[in-house]
Amino acid sequence: MVLFLLNHFLIQQRHLTYGWNYFVQRPGLLGLVLLIALCNFLIGATEVLDIPLVLSFASVTTLGIVVSCANAGMVIGGLIMTIWGGLENQMTTVFISMFAIGLSLLFVGLRPSAILLACANFSILLTIPIVNSAIQAIYQRKVAPEVQGRVFAFRKSVALATLPLSYVIAGPLADRFFEPLMTQDSIVAKSIGRVIGTGPGRGIGLMFISMGVLTILMTSIAYLLPRLRYLEDELPDGIGD
Repeated sequence: MVLFLLNHFLIQQRHLTYGWNYFVQRPGLLGLVLLIALCNFLIGATEVLDIPLVLSFASVTTLGIVVSCANAGMVIGGLIMTIWGGLENQMTTVFISMFAIGLSLLFVGLRPSAILLACANFSILLTIPIVNSAIQAIYQRKVAPEVQGRVFAFRKSVALATLPLSYVIAGPLADRFFEPLMTQDSIVAKSIGRVIGTGPGRGIGLMFISMGVLTILMTSIAYLLPRLRYLEDELPDGIGD
């Protein structure tokens, strides 16, 4: 049994090493992986705080409505990509979608409004299937079929590795940093608080705004990088070793 586990570990290590070398030789694909990993970290930090944010000013019934709207967005987003398929240049779809997600996160934190949160969450989950489909289409077209298993394993490991970290730090970050900023007699509460309000839940709102701004900023920086913007034009289709 020990030998079996050791052999399995060595095989997985070889696959990850192969995936790393594959991406290093293709900076555009590596940049896309890192962009998604960073955006997953920012979006994941807000996922665990969505319910506490709603319950800070609304009832459980309202929370149910907000969650239902968000789930409806996910279904509609999947249907849109099934019918539409995205833009001809999928990287353009990725940039527009990530910018829209960042903007929606920003709107979530602006005001303690159930309607605003329902619309923003609908927009976020509407966009996620679109950006995921575009990313998958890029990798399936640019990575040779015979190596997709090893390459995709590395891609998912990196892209999803940031989610557990964001889940762990989101609560303490909100409780110990953002919430005190908006409930105490601080400069932030006196300035930003005039726009988004102060009191319970407004620190979480400020955190949503911060994550939205960072998502927009990272997407804008990624767009300025030629290797990412022209990834589909520079990298030939189906390249293996």
